[in-house]
Amino acid sequence: MRIKLAAGALALMAGLGACGGDSYNRDDAIEQLTDEGITEEVAACIVDAVEDEFGIETLNSDREPTAEEEAKIGEISLGCMTEG
Repeated sequence: MRIKLAAGALALMAGLGACGGDSYNRDDAIEQLTDEGITEEVAACIVDAVEDEFGIETLNSDREPTAEEEAKIGEISLGCMTEG
């Protein structure tokens, strides 16, 4: 189940930048993750860690995440899920 949740978190977080143009919103990102079954605590951990790692400017970017960024988001997601 954790792998499924991590994959969902990765897909949702990676897709945030695809919207482009100052569209990133922390509360919306947490809500997207909780809608997928991730607890609010874990979702907040993921969102905050991704913000810290990449910055809001990157999350507002209209480019697709690189393979390295996707891997890092996966690591962050798993870390938050195992620490909680």
